[in-house]
Amino acid sequence: MRKIVVYVALCLGLLSLAACQEEGIVSPDNIFVSSDVRQACAAQNGVLVHGSQPGTVVCAEKLPDAGKTCRYSGECAGVCMASELTPTATTGMCQPARPYYGCVTMVGLVEENKRVCLGG
Repeated sequence: MRKIVVYVALCLGLLSLAACQEEGIVSPDNIFVSSDVRQACAAQNGVLVHGSQPGTVVCAEKLPDAGKTCRYSGECAGVCMASELTPTATTGMCQPARPYYGCVTMVGLVEENKRVCLGG
């Protein structure tokens, strides 16, 4: 899938500026991206995610099992991610999109959960 990279020059307000640094899916509430860019990404069945550099946004491929409950990464198209609130959980949710930038705790079936940083 063709990636659309957008450099965001201005985040609205101080809280929005901090939100530009957050990992994961971009929502209309946490970053300014033009409606044209949002529509172009949606037309490709994509989802906007924060890029690898602060202030960048990438149109990522939405994975078919995004958000599905999982016990290990073999059950997902991406990785099985534990909630940040319960990093020792025995179940998690499948990665929402690819690429996905940021650090997550992977749920392990045989091994202990481990923290990994994804970048593509």
